[in-house]
Amino acid sequence: MKTKLHFPENQLSFDNEIVQFVEKNNSNTGSTHRKVAIIGTMNKHYRTIYLDLHDDFNDLDEFMRIELNMQNRLTDLPPIQDIHAIYDLSDDDLADDDDDWI
Repeated sequence: MKTKLHFPENQLSFDNEIVQFVEKNNSNTGSTHRKVAIIGTMNKHYRTIYLDLHDDFNDLDEFMRIELNMQNRLTDLPPIQDIHAIYDLSDDDLADDDDDWI
């Protein structure tokens, strides 16, 4: 598991908790199987998390939902542009967005 900050201006106030979780759970297998997008302020994608193993996804999903109260907008949906999950804080339906997160 690793992460990359793309747009710091859209960073969430608790972004350091996400980074700490990724660093703590870094399996470092060298291969990336899934990508996860994090939506920050202004409903913009600001961070990507790269997952090595399926278990990484389950651990990350639990952390994002339970600890940070974030929602996965792709639950039960296929990946979008190689992104397997999109987490944000809003209760709005993703279908209402105009793909600003891309």
